[in-house]
Amino acid sequence: MTSSQIKVYQTTEVHEETPLYFQITVMSSSVLVWVGSSKPESHQASSSEVTGRLGGLSMAIPTKYDKTATSTQLIPTASDTCERLAKRLASKHNMQFFVSMDIPSNDEGLVRVVEGRTAGLIKEALGMDAEVVAR
Repeated sequence: MTSSQIKVYQTTEVHEETPLYFQITVMSSSVLVWVGSSKPESHQASSSEVTGRLGGLSMAIPTKYDKTATSTQLIPTASDTCERLAKRLASKHNMQFFVSMDIPSNDEGLVRVVEGRTAGLIKEALGMDAEVVAR
């Protein structure tokens, strides 16, 4: 991928009647991940309203000094879910990750599903870019 290319991948899935919206923006040396839900608890909206709110935002970047990426919350929340995911993705893919999630953080089952599905979508998105570069 050239330095000026930005690719955006979007998908919607339903988990136990909760719609989940994923957007992955792949840039030359970083990735922005946003996951949202229209579940009323996530942003006090009606269940049919999708707001696309930017929840907490965390950033992680790998370093040459440690196998684990360094991370911070850019828009802090009570939960460290975004920061943990950003740290794991940056460590695994050796690139900078920004992660924002607007989902109910008190639903551990939903959080695990979102984290797993996000990891799969990242792998697909980065794999697609690698195929484009190889051609």
